[in-house]
Amino acid sequence: FKQTFGKSYANSGDESQRRSIFEDKLKFIQEHNERYDKGEVSYFLKINGFSDMTHEELIATKTGVSMKTEPLAELPKSKPSGDLVNAIDWRTHGAVTPVKDQAS
Repeated sequence: FKQTFGKSYANSGDESQRRSIFEDKLKFIQEHNERYDKGEVSYFLKINGFSDMTHEELIATKTGVSMKTEPLAELPKSKPSGDLVNAIDWRTHGAVTPVKDQAS
């Protein structure tokens, strides 16, 4: 994994933690792919360069989305600032683009 994805770690403690995360992900992937082989799920999984990151680290570093920690009940409530329309055709506002190939 480290060689394939060019991974290096700051110290042995970090490497040990990343190895543990990787091993947990590998076990999950293997169990999932056994279900794929039995036809129980419709897709298979593979190890990738993010396999040594926790879900929270992946979200925080790769999506630009910050995870909120406060309960929803404590978030401020917003009030409508005018009449709401029944429907909006976003195509007429230029907000919908043609489907793109995400692999490119």
